[in-house]
This record gives sequence, structure tokens and C-alpha cells, in this order.
Amino acid sequence: MNNTHPRIHEAVLVILRNTLHKLEFNPASEIDAPAQAEFKRILRVRIANLEAESAAICRLLSIRGNHGSQTRR
Repeated sequence: MNNTHPRIHEAVLVILRNTLHKLEFNPASEIDAPAQAEFKRILRVRIANLEAESAAICRLLSIRGNHGSQTRR
């Protein structure tokens, strides 16, 4: 797993989602349909991977935070 901070993941996710949204609602996007479709597929996969990685990092940080607070008692 990447050691990137969750906020950086969120910033990248916003950019990827906005890019995908623009492509999906662009009337000129049908010009190169096969390439556009592949690019959209890649964006969707990358978005899903980053979302899963962000969730895993948040869970890990939560577990570490809970573990740290328990040992300090």
C-alpha cells in the first residue's frame, strides 16, 4: 500500500472524478469512441483503486489511533 496521505488521495480523486464527468457529458466525446471508452474505463478503475486505498488507510489510522489510546490508559 502507498504511504500517501489520505488528503492527497482525496485531491486526486476529485480531479479524476471531474475529468470523468467532463468526458461523460462532453457532446464531442463520441468523435473517438473506442479510445474515449478505454480512457473512461481506466479512469473508473483508478478511481475505484484510490477509493479502496483511501478507505484502507483510514481504517489503518483508526486502528492505530485506537490502539495507541488503549495503551496510554
